[in-house]
Amino acid sequence: MNTLLTLLLIQGSILSLLLLTRKFNHTQNRFLGAFVLLVVIFSSVELLEKTYWEFSNGYWIFLFVSSKFLTPILLYCYISTFVRNNKVNISKHLITPLILGIAFSFWCFLSVNIKSFDMFINSTYGIIISVMNIFLWLLYLPLSYRNLLVAKREKSITTQYLSLLKILLLLISFTLLLEILDDFNDHFHFFTSLDFFDVIDFLFLGMIYFISYKAFSQPQMFQDVKKLIPKPEPIAKYAKSNLSENKLDDIQKKLEDLMQSEKPYLKGDLNIQELADTLKISRQYLTQVINEKMQCNFNDYINLFRVEEFKIKAKNPAFKNYTLLALALESGFNSKTSFNTIFKKHTGMTPSQYRQSLKENE
Repeated sequence: MNTLLTLLLIQGSILSLLLLTRKFNHTQNRFLGAFVLLVVIFSSVELLEKTYWEFSNGYWIFLFVSSKFLTPILLYCYISTFVRNNKVNISKHLITPLILGIAFSFWCFLSVNIKSFDMFINSTYGIIISVMNIFLWLLYLPLSYRNLLVAKREKSITTQYLSLLKILLLLISFTLLLEILDDFNDHFHFFTSLDFFDVIDFLFLGMIYFISYKAFSQPQMFQDVKKLIPKPEPIAKYAKSNLSENKLDDIQKKLEDLMQSEKPYLKGDLNIQELADTLKISRQYLTQVINEKMQCNFNDYINLFRVEEFKIKAKNPAFKNYTLLALALESGFNSKTSFNTIFKKHTGMTPSQYRQSLKENE
């Protein structure tokens, strides 16, 4: 069993390095690679202590404690990248636990009586680490699962990969439950033997490696489901139009000048006929210009200006006391629901996340 576990840990080390250096989907791969590496670290410390030699210098404490603090958060960040288009605030989630882990490690290291791994696990420090690790898993597992549901709803992850991640979270939950039972058993001795825990460890490591292998060997599983659907060949929709290229360019310039000078998009119920009347051209001509020159439809074109207007106002100190809805209405949106949907479509983040990012960059 120990030989098999050793081989698994060696394999995990190689796999994590491959993921960390993978250029495709680099943000997701780095989170997954870091997660696998930390799982390998604390599993290796336990294996080496139990099987090969006893650690006595205490330096292992820094790696062991930090990995216990960070593994639940790294898995959450990895899953969050599917929902937030790789835009995960690393400092928000990782910096504080890392500092706490290092500080706690120094506290443990300075205690000369617990340099041995076996003594550490059975000491007050070991109990604190176990409780903190369980607490972090109980906090981040539901958040990770919620992000999976969001990814499923937004179709930002393939069904196959979604199922694999759900199984991983289920295995982690099961392993966590057994770990809690094991801790209670150490103190109250409910069971005389819990050797089946090793089987769960193998299943857990095996599942992590299987997912990591899939992430490395089949990067298309990362992709947005909508992007996997081949786009139809463009149809010559305006082949019979009598608008010349020069006329199209002329209408485009007039449209852009109008949008910049008069900002008609600030009118919440603006429609294409109204805009065409302002430009004194037909609705069909305006539609053709927007479709061919801007490569979008009328609603997307207008909403893009509204999103940019919202960004400008959000950065303006004069609007700092405005609510998000008030800023949206000032920018031409006429409902909170459509505003949130459109803003995330164009920016990859929610309005509240955008405003928070502005505060963090101040």
